Amino acid sequence: MRSNTKQALLVTVVGVTLFVALLRLSDVLAFAAQLVDLVLPILAGGILALFLSVPMAGLEKRLGRLFAKARKQPSGKALHLLSFLLTLLGVVLVLVLVPVSVRGYTLAGVIHEIIRRIPCKAGMVADRRAIAMCALRKSCVIA
Repeated sequence: MRSNTKQALLVTVVGVTLFVALLRLSDVLAFAAQLVDLVLPILAGGILALFLSVPMAGLEKRLGRLFAKARKQPSGKALHLLSFLLTLLGVVLVLVLVPVSVRGYTLAGVIHEIIRRIPCKAGMVADRRAIAMCALRKSCVIA
């Protein structure tokens, strides 16, 4: 095949594919939404790992210097685990203390608010399940 023929064939294939995709735009968007739902946990895990690795590395280095003068040196795995636990503790403290300082709530008020909202969230889940079951019945999947 000549270069001109290949280029014309490529333009035709891309044009037909684009035309079919635009005709079935709702199916294409549904597929894209499923793809995003599939990739989102992986992306969130990568971002979380990136943000946790920086303070962990710093803590691990400082803990290594702190224990350098000790008679019995802790293993690298122990330092890594300790830095991980300290980092998680720091993240939890930030997640608890930032809303407290921003909204002016006390810690007891935040805990009370979380406990108060739990039954509401459980009701929302039950409502979504009922709606999904109704949709399934209408589509004749469940008799």
